[in-house]
Amino acid sequence: MSGAILVAVVSLGFIGAALAVVAYEERGVATTAKVASCETRSKLPPLCRGTWMDGDLLAGGRVVFGTIDGANRDDIGGEIAVRTDGDTAWTTTNRIPYLLGGLGVAAAVFGAVAIARNARRRPPAGTLSPPGHASIGTKA
Repeated sequence: MSGAILVAVVSLGFIGAALAVVAYEERGVATTAKVASCETRSKLPPLCRGTWMDGDLLAGGRVVFGTIDGANRDDIGGEIAVRTDGDTAWTTTNRIPYLLGGLGVAAAVFGAVAIARNARRRPPAGTLSPPGHASIGTKA
């Protein structure tokens, strides 16, 4: 039964991680940003910068110039959907939450199938072993 508990913990861990990633990416304010430039970096994603509105200009908002995580060179000159917090913006993606959630569901299904197969093979407690099979502590 400890294997079943381990599988349950692993599957819940993956599903919890997926929900945490979604919550983390959805913080901040949703807006659009115009990508102005991207710098290529060795072994790292490009460092892109752009502008976006922080609030309504007529109500005291401002135009912000800052980094945009998740943007790439193909986005230069275009507007992309982002979430912002101060002078940082980021794009959101569903790939990682879907991957983590899928792994959690797969682990749960794998565990359920393993438990069902194991339950079919094991005779109920208190029953005798089939003829020709020695049980523990007896001679065949």
